[in-house]
Amino acid sequence: MPSHSNLIEIYKSKKDQGVIKVDMGQEKAMVVLNALFQGLSSTLPDPKADGWGRIAQFFKPKAPIPRGIYLYGGVGRGKTMMMDMFFDAVPVPQKRRVHFYAFMLEIHQQMNQWRHNHAAIGNDENDPLPKIATAIAQKTRLLCFDEFHVTDIADAMILGRLFATLFSQNVVVVITSNWHPDDLYKDGLQRENFLPFIGMIKEKLDIIHLDSPHDYRLQDPIISQVYFSPLNQAASRALQFHFDRFKDGAAIKTVKLDLPGRQLTFEKAASNVVAFQFQAFFEKPLGSEDFLVMAKNFTVFILDNVKVIDPAQINIAKRFITFIDVLYENQCKLIMAAEAPPQDLYPRGKHAFEFQRTVSRLREMQTTAYLEKPTLPKNLPKNSM
Repeated sequence: MPSHSNLIEIYKSKKDQGVIKVDMGQEKAMVVLNALFQGLSSTLPDPKADGWGRIAQFFKPKAPIPRGIYLYGGVGRGKTMMMDMFFDAVPVPQKRRVHFYAFMLEIHQQMNQWRHNHAAIGNDENDPLPKIATAIAQKTRLLCFDEFHVTDIADAMILGRLFATLFSQNVVVVITSNWHPDDLYKDGLQRENFLPFIGMIKEKLDIIHLDSPHDYRLQDPIISQVYFSPLNQAASRALQFHFDRFKDGAAIKTVKLDLPGRQLTFEKAASNVVAFQFQAFFEKPLGSEDFLVMAKNFTVFILDNVKVIDPAQINIAKRFITFIDVLYENQCKLIMAAEAPPQDLYPRGKHAFEFQRTVSRLREMQTTAYLEKPTLPKNLPKNSM
C-alpha cells in the first residue's frame, strides 16, 4: 500500500483507481475513522527523530488515548473493507484484527485450559477472565473486531468484564456490526445482565451508522454456477461433477477430524474437498470450533439437499449462519444444492434478521470475484481411513 498521511488520501486513491465506488455513507464514516487514525498516530514516537529529538519526545506530554469506534450498518455496505483499510494503514505495532466469533472461541478455550491447569494443582481459583484480559491488553494497543454479534448466553455473560479490563488498560477498540448496540443480544436469555455492557460500549466508543444504500456483494455478476436450485437430478449431477473436478483423481476416503473430546467424521472426502448432506450434518450439536477445524482442513465444501429451514428449527438456522460465516472468513469455496434461493431458505424465525447476512454472503460466494480469491493455506486432514 502506498504511503499516505491519512485514511482520506487512501480512500480517495482507491476511488480514483476505480477500486471502490463513490459512496457518501462510506465517506462520512471514513472521516471518523481518519480521526482515530490521526489520534493513534499522534501517540507514537517519531521514528525519524534522533539525538535531542528523542530526548524531547521523552519529556513531551503524552497524547490522550483516542476513543474507539463502533461501526454498524446493513450487510454488504463496506464495513469490513473500511476497517481493514484502517487497520492496514494505522502505524500501531501492537495491533490485532480478528473475527469476533474466533476471538470468543479463543477466550473460552483459554478459560477452560486455565481452569484445567489450576484444578490439576489443587488451586480453587476459578475466575481466569481478568488475567486473560490483562494478558491481551499487555500485548495489544489496537483491537479490531469484525462481525460483532452476540447470540450465546455464555458470551453475553463474560463480555462486560472482558471489555471493562480492556478499556481500563487503554486498549483502543474498533468494531463492525450489523446491529446498533441497543439491538445486540435482543430477546436473549438474562438480557438484563447484558445491558451494562451495552452502556459501556456507548460510553467508550463512537457509534457510527454506515448509512449506505448499496449492498456491494450483489453487484458482482453470478456467472460461475455453484448454487443449484431446486433439488432435482440435474442438481445432484452438478454436485457430483464438481466433486470429481476438485478431487482431481484423488481417492475418496473417510476423514476424521479431532476436536477436544470428540471427532467429526466425513464419509466422502478427497484431497481438500468434502461432501455431505445438510440435514444430517446440521442436526448435530456443532459450533464455530467445529467449523473452524473444517475450514483449516478443507478448501471446497459440497453441501447437498439443503431444505428450507422451519422457523422452529432455531438451532439449525444458527449453526448454518455460523458455518457460512466461517467459510466466508476463511475464503473457502461452497457448492450447494438447495430447495430454494438463498433469500427463501430461512425467511422467518428468531434468527431471520441475522440470516440476511448469510443470504448476502451466499450470493457473494457465487461471484467470480469471490471464487477467484486465493485459497488460504490449509492443513491436510491428519486422520483418515
